[in-house]
Amino acid sequence: MNVEDLLKVTRYFYSLWEQTLDGDYGFSSDPVDFTCATCTEVHSYGRQSALSRLVMIIGNFYSYSAHQIIHAEPQRMLEVPGCSPESYTSLRDAEGSTDIEWSRELLINFVGALQASGMLYILRRGDVAGEDHVDAYERIFATSSMGVYHVFEKFVDPQGQCGLGMEAAFLIRRVLAYTLHLQETIYSWPMRPWSEAHKSGAFSSLRLPELQLLATRASVIKARYGDRRVEKVFEQQLALLVQSFGFYVVSTRTGESTVDLVCISADPAAPFTFLLEAKSSARPYTLPSDDRRALLHYIEDVQANLTTSPPLAFVLIVGGAPQRNLGEKLHNLEVSAKVPVRFCTAQDLASLRENLIGPTPAGVLKKIMLRSDSLVKSEDLQKMTHEVLGRIEAQERLVRSFLNGSI
Repeated sequence: MNVEDLLKVTRYFYSLWEQTLDGDYGFSSDPVDFTCATCTEVHSYGRQSALSRLVMIIGNFYSYSAHQIIHAEPQRMLEVPGCSPESYTSLRDAEGSTDIEWSRELLINFVGALQASGMLYILRRGDVAGEDHVDAYERIFATSSMGVYHVFEKFVDPQGQCGLGMEAAFLIRRVLAYTLHLQETIYSWPMRPWSEAHKSGAFSSLRLPELQLLATRASVIKARYGDRRVEKVFEQQLALLVQSFGFYVVSTRTGESTVDLVCISADPAAPFTFLLEAKSSARPYTLPSDDRRALLHYIEDVQANLTTSPPLAFVLIVGGAPQRNLGEKLHNLEVSAKVPVRFCTAQDLASLRENLIGPTPAGVLKKIMLRSDSLVKSEDLQKMTHEVLGRIEAQERLVRSFLNGSI
């Protein structure tokens, strides 16, 4: 059966499922007596029994065809009835008082699983760009799958008996099985190709999207690393980031009155040192008096003792956000220390790393920092990006001119 035929089936049986949830079943509520062909006894077949069987038939056709469409052409997920934002919202917000309201809960969660799995298929296979959204869809898929299981857990006891009857149990188990099947096939596709021979190195631990979250001590970051480790992880990430720009980075002792990182340029054309102070705080950074005294002391210590290293060019404080009067405080500190002092947000540094390609001249970073105000703006770092990319373009033109001349 092709996808077009499957869509016709799902549309028809989804509409039938909606009609059963409306409560207008179109048949008499009087029980009917019939003679069983198996045991020859007379049985009574009532409205509830008929409705349970009807929902079981409708639900099985819908769930089977819908999950087959997701497997065959996941990009057509929104064409599956129930999966469009409008139909899903209508289903979720509807209220009813019928005897089969349990099937509405089952359908809502199964549709959520269909929506999320359709997107995860195309995202994990790389059919569309959007890797940043994978986590969100995985959460939706996990929540919806758990919702399907909760329906099973609510109505089916440990012995496998369902208080709603055999037909309801059959439908719930079948929908749960289709949900698990979607999960199995989605995650059989690796998110990225991976070489088993490749060993993880330092820069595989660089997580730029986390940098600003670490700086602001976001709740999701504290939950991941623990409140006590956020500061250390923030410092480690900044150390990797600065190393990626071509600096030797030496960590000092966390929690003591020293700057966090001493950064020494590896560029022979621009020998200099700068100090980096990592400030992780949920509130905007204020440069308290203790920090001011510690920075002054350490600047003097570095200038007096690191005599064989390149000269100290500036001090850079990296945090989540500056307090309104931080610029004035930094200017006063700069006058006392006789060394430029700058503040930059973690997000702007992460964006700079994302935007730069090719070699990073350390001298350009120094020039940008010295020419900027005490509070380094994103536009200042964009100037560095433009200058580095301009140098790359000039080098490309030079190489092409040589090659053209040799042909």
